Amino acid sequence: MRILDSETCRRVYSYLRLDRAPHKCDEGFGIGVLAPGWDPMSSPVGVQSGDSFIPTQVPGCQLWCETDTSRHLVGGVSQAVVFPADPLVNGNFETGGDPPAGWTEYQCTTTTVAGSRPGGTGAFVAHSVSTAASADTYQNALVVGNTYRITAWLRTDGNRPPRIYGGGATRWTGATNADWQFGDTGWFVATDAEAGFTMTPTAIGEWYEIDDVAVQCLNVSQLTDLTGLGHHLVQATAARQPLWVASGAGGLLRFIGKTRTERLDAADFTIAQPMHAFAICKWTADDATIRTVLDGKVSSTALLYALNANIGLYAGTATSPSIAKPANYNVVDALYAGASSAIAINGGAQTVGNPGNAAIDAITVGSTRMGGPYPFDGDLAALVIYNRALSEPERQRVVRYLRRLGARLGVSIP
Repeated sequence: MRILDSETCRRVYSYLRLDRAPHKCDEGFGIGVLAPGWDPMSSPVGVQSGDSFIPTQVPGCQLWCETDTSRHLVGGVSQAVVFPADPLVNGNFETGGDPPAGWTEYQCTTTTVAGSRPGGTGAFVAHSVSTAASADTYQNALVVGNTYRITAWLRTDGNRPPRIYGGGATRWTGATNADWQFGDTGWFVATDAEAGFTMTPTAIGEWYEIDDVAVQCLNVSQLTDLTGLGHHLVQATAARQPLWVASGAGGLLRFIGKTRTERLDAADFTIAQPMHAFAICKWTADDATIRTVLDGKVSSTALLYALNANIGLYAGTATSPSIAKPANYNVVDALYAGASSAIAINGGAQTVGNPGNAAIDAITVGSTRMGGPYPFDGDLAALVIYNRALSEPERQRVVRYLRRLGARLGVSIP
């Protein structure tokens, strides 16, 4: 028996033989041929807490069953998010300086002093005393077009609450006391005026201290392929990186296609049809521009798109099948299989059409890689791709898994 990681979507491979048909005991599907030879098995599994798989014989078979344990393989089909390097670590306080490197004083005096908050890291904190009512110690570490999370530990003399101010607004405010408090905020930097932030007192003679300031860029530079095949989706250019939005127990990717052209690309590889793709997504834009969630390297070899009030497929020949675009978040599954191609929402009935027979020469998410660019405008919470057509029981299991995943991410799926 092999225990599977909770809340993942895995593919289970094994070789079995017995006197009757081998059987993978997982909701009753995965039955092999009725023969005593070695039989390869492969099934996608949506894993709940505590799930396992047991290669065994058909229920009721009392004779013998063998499994080649050296050939078990559990391959994940989820993605892991990779962010660019953090632009600011511990506020640059550990480098010393009065003021610390990268910080600018305005009507205040800011120095690095030995010490740290209880449980803090490093050997220095920033200590600032205001000399005017509008004092600032500010940091311009942010870049227009990126999304950031800013965290810090702050304390004041107790006359005013600590705060984090940036982008023309107060982003976080603490309590009015002299205790160390944890501030956590962030925003999308749309203009130069939003690229700086400050942590300030508000009256002459007040003091405040800052420790463990961290600025994390929430642009996504890579979705890591955990199958072991190495088909990572990457983007090195910051202006083309989608944004990470915290949601529920995790987060989702946000594409702002009306003002940016974000895209993640895999290196070249080929998948001949059939191919089955699943996505938890929401289209925000409802306009006459093609809004692309998925495509191949060569434009329109595996297009999953929205146009006006419809979504559909295109694979070199026709925009077919096409169905009404759903509102909010949904599980969309797209089967690319020539004349047997189909699209469906939330595990419902499949609408069949023929978008063409183009092979998929690579994977691009968020736009077309060549032509267009037809950028996606909306959110993508999950993407699962199989290099074959799934059976109906398999399709339903993946949809159920994605529903559970959506719930964990705070995404409501009808």
